[in-house]
Amino acid sequence: MHLLERLGRVVSPGRRLIPQIDGFRFVAISSVFFYHIAHTVASQGAGTGEPSLPLRVLMDVGRYGVELFFVISGFVLALPFVRARLAGGKPVSLRAYFLRRVTRLEPPYFLLLVAIFFIECASGALRAGEAWPHLLVGLLYQHTNIYGVQNPVLGATWSLEVEIQFYVLTPILTVIFFLRNRLVRRLLLVALILVFGMPRYSTTYFRYFGSVIGHLHEFFAGYLLADLYVVDWREEPTDSRAWDWIAIASWLAIWPLVVHERYFYAIQPLVVLLAYAGSIRGRYCRRVFGNPWLVAIGGMCYTIYLVHGPIIVHAIQAGTRLIHPMSFGAAFVVWSLVLTPLALVVSGILFMVLERPCMNPAWPSLLKAWVRSKVRQP
Repeated sequence: MHLLERLGRVVSPGRRLIPQIDGFRFVAISSVFFYHIAHTVASQGAGTGEPSLPLRVLMDVGRYGVELFFVISGFVLALPFVRARLAGGKPVSLRAYFLRRVTRLEPPYFLLLVAIFFIECASGALRAGEAWPHLLVGLLYQHTNIYGVQNPVLGATWSLEVEIQFYVLTPILTVIFFLRNRLVRRLLLVALILVFGMPRYSTTYFRYFGSVIGHLHEFFAGYLLADLYVVDWREEPTDSRAWDWIAIASWLAIWPLVVHERYFYAIQPLVVLLAYAGSIRGRYCRRVFGNPWLVAIGGMCYTIYLVHGPIIVHAIQAGTRLIHPMSFGAAFVVWSLVLTPLALVVSGILFMVLERPCMNPAWPSLLKAWVRSKVRQP
C-alpha cells in the first residue's frame, strides 16, 4: 500500500476525490497507449503481415481514448460552476481557477516538453535548428493554430492545446448553468452535443480537428454528466445493478460506434456519458473503476500521456536492431509486454518527482519558503 499512497493524487482542500473518474482515465490512457504501440509496430517494421481483425479494431478505435479524456475534462471543469449556480455552492474565483491551471499542469508540461526536445535532438530524430520554433510555439499551446499539423517535438500535445482552449472558454460556456429549468438546460446541452458533433465526421481539416470547436460535443457531454451528478445525485450517487447493465451495454457500444463513426459520431459522447454514469452508479462497475491500482495509474495519466510516445518509439527502434521482425500479432504482444512495465516505471518516477508535487496548490508558497530558508543559512 505504501507504493499506492506515493502514487496517489493529492486532493485539493475542499474537494472530494471521485475514484471512478481516475478509473475512466485509466481506460482512456490505456486505449491511447496500446493504439500507439500497434501503429509504431507497423511503422517501424517490427511486425510483418496484416494485423488480425481484433488488432485492426484496436488500431481503429484506440485513438478514441483522447475523446474519452475530453468528456472527463468537461465533467471536472464544470463541477465547481454547477455547484455554485445550481446547488448553492460558493462562487468560483476566476483568479484561483486560472492560477490552479498554471501551478498544477504547466511545470510538468514545460519541463517534460523541453526534456523530450533535447532527447529527440540528441538521438538524431530532430535537428535543433529546425525544431526549436516548434518547441517554442508548443510551449505556448499554439502549434496547431500556427502550423496546422501535429508538433514534431511531441505529437500528443495537440490535445493539450484543445484542453487549454476549453479551459479558457469554460467560465463563458458554463453560463448555461444559470438556466434554472432543468429540462430546458439539459435539452439545450443535448442539442449542443448533436450540433457540434454532426460536422465532425465530414471535416478532415486538422486545424478544425485540433481545436476546441472540433470537440465541444465531448466537453458538453461532460457538462451534462456534471449536471446530473450535482443536481440529481447530490454528489452522493446510490448504486444499483440496473446501472451496471447500462454501463456494460454503453462501454460495449462505444467501440462499434467509433468504427462506424461517420454515421454515429454525434451520439458517441452521449454513449460515453451513459458509460460513465452507469460506472459511477453501478453496484459492481463502481468497484471495478474504483480499484486502487486502476485509480493510481489513471491518476498519473497526464505524465503517461506526455512521455509514452517517445518511450514506445525509441524502445521499438532499438529493439528492431536486435530482434528480427515477427508476425504483427506476435510483435504487438511482445512489445506490449515489454513497454507496459517500462512506461509505468518511467512515468511513475516522473509523476512522483514532477507532477504529484504540483497537485498541492500551496507548492509555490512552500517552494518560496524553502528557498528563503536556504538563502538565510550561513
